[in-house]
Amino acid sequence: DAPLGPDLDRLLHGSHNMGQKGIAIMRTPNSSDAQACLLRYGPSLNHGHLDDLNISYIGLGYELTYDIGYGDGGTPTQVGWARQTASHNLVMVNEQTQLSGEADDSGGSLNLFAGMPGMQIVDADADLAYRSRGVEEYRRFLALVGDGPGSYLLDIFRVTGGTQHDYLAHALSDDATFEGVSLGEPEPGSLAGPEINWGERQMADGYMSGTEHQQYSNPAPGNGLGFMMHPQRAQTDDAWAMTWRLPDGDSFLRMHMLDQPGTEVISTRAPGIFPQYPRASHVVARRSVAEGSLDSTFVSVREPYGPASAAGGLRGMDLMAAASTDDGGLRYLAGLDIVLFQAREFGGQARFRLQAPEADRYWLRLQPWRSPSYSAATFSIDGSPIGEQFLGTAPEVGPAPAVTLGPVDLAAGEHTLGVTTVRADAGEPWISLQSIALTDRPEEAGAGAPAPSIAQVRRIPAGDGA
Repeated sequence: DAPLGPDLDRLLHGSHNMGQKGIAIMRTPNSSDAQACLLRYGPSLNHGHLDDLNISYIGLGYELTYDIGYGDGGTPTQVGWARQTASHNLVMVNEQTQLSGEADDSGGSLNLFAGMPGMQIVDADADLAYRSRGVEEYRRFLALVGDGPGSYLLDIFRVTGGTQHDYLAHALSDDATFEGVSLGEPEPGSLAGPEINWGERQMADGYMSGTEHQQYSNPAPGNGLGFMMHPQRAQTDDAWAMTWRLPDGDSFLRMHMLDQPGTEVISTRAPGIFPQYPRASHVVARRSVAEGSLDSTFVSVREPYGPASAAGGLRGMDLMAAASTDDGGLRYLAGLDIVLFQAREFGGQARFRLQAPEADRYWLRLQPWRSPSYSAATFSIDGSPIGEQFLGTAPEVGPAPAVTLGPVDLAAGEHTLGVTTVRADAGEPWISLQSIALTDRPEEAGAGAPAPSIAQVRRIPAGDGA
């Protein structure tokens, strides 16, 4: 195929600002470890959501920040939850939806956009979104830092005006843990009050049980908080963190929040656009004053991380691109992020190309999956057997314990990992892999559970003008 021209390549793979639409997209280099973050600072038009300065953060093959979408435009779930400011990743003022006052308006200004090796930056404001609430500044600065594994998103959201600021965050998961705060017991009802529980009354069509089947109805109190169920609360003046376990069970999104005096941390759970779609764990970092004007600067760092990627590691579409076979079919299952080999018969082999950067002693770390439909497999390097037979048969579909092969002495250059199906007590001549990593460090080959790169985030005092 002909190579992409520089302009098209930048649009598809690089950072790009669509000024007329008011959408800024930051990207790290294209690979299986690529990340991206989209910020909308432009106007919300007909059928749009009330979410000026919302972000969509992509990493590890997921839309991590999980915008729940549109669905049927007339359902109470869409009108009363998905469209509302509360269902997004931004700051809500005075428990009011954006554009809820006559003086409010949508669309803001771009202050800075820059792309460079190792860092992508955007700074934008939408000061009119809450003008009726006395807000003078509503501004977000984002930096996507890094070029590969270990990249992270720095988020600085500044709000001046109003009496209550809720920094809202959620991810594609309802399995979350906290560090640095001790949450209270789950409260009855929702964040809108103990008697309001719309998040538990969603029916299969997106309407609410116990109410009239009326299109375009917005359940009380009309700001979406009635869908955020069973709040758990904690007070803190210190830094804290939250970690969501992502759907594959082996990857995570961790968010560090820097300290800010007078913060109430509230954990809730809320539905997707329909019941069959994922529910999510939402968190609110709330600050408020009884009177006067509140000034808040919310600073967070989000880091997605998964199974350790050693040198030469392959995963996802990169793993699929390195695979070949003459003995059956190969499929990339995006929902599970695995490459499935379906041999026509036992003894069929799939091959995976690997690159050794220099002559050395290496270990291989494989992440296979198991299934009731899988059999067993043996492995080879450049035709020579290596390691023990792997049994892929299991009662449920899911990741198996990682397999370490080696050591093996390899010359610099390309090598081939062979995976051959073997008959077992049950299963078809099928096997799947999620990742392959070639490393010259045995401690990486035997790595256990994935761990984040960032252990702690803290605020450093700075002088005037810093």
